[in-house]
Amino acid sequence: KPAIALKEYIKYVGKPSSIPIVGVLGPACSDETEPIASLSRHFNMLTISYGAEASSLSNRVNYPYFFRTIPEVSYHKYVYEKFFQAMDWVQIGVIAEGGQEPEYQLMLQEYLTMKGINVIVKHNIQGARQNPDVSEIFADLRSKNVKIIIADFYMPAARAEMSEAYRQ
Repeated sequence: KPAIALKEYIKYVGKPSSIPIVGVLGPACSDETEPIASLSRHFNMLTISYGAEASSLSNRVNYPYFFRTIPEVSYHKYVYEKFFQAMDWVQIGVIAEGGQEPEYQLMLQEYLTMKGINVIVKHNIQGARQNPDVSEIFADLRSKNVKIIIADFYMPAARAEMSEAYRQ
């Protein structure tokens, strides 16, 4: 919830303190991190995230005080490529929750295809924050004999996905 995170950040930096604040550790998610990292430059305050992977956060002009302890999401493609090649996997599926960096998913698909790994099924789960019905997605995956799936979603959708994968 970016609005709540931003509100708390403003409340935090606006509070008088006898101890100077040089930075903030967190938030973990890119959605919450982007507005805070953007605002932090006006306070000359570091923002360090342990989980924000969005490629946009690498823009040093927009986020000069932002740092992270993990690589941006676009580096995952190299890991997937090497791992899939090492395992001799040449066809995969991708499932993502709606709103999860679609530009990254397109770039990943193009890159893997260029490296000889076919993304034969791609699904976006819409409205997955509650209880998504994913039975059709898994039926599609099974009909195309997809055994390897790259999954990118939040916890409620992950529960639904794993439960359905087990059922089918």
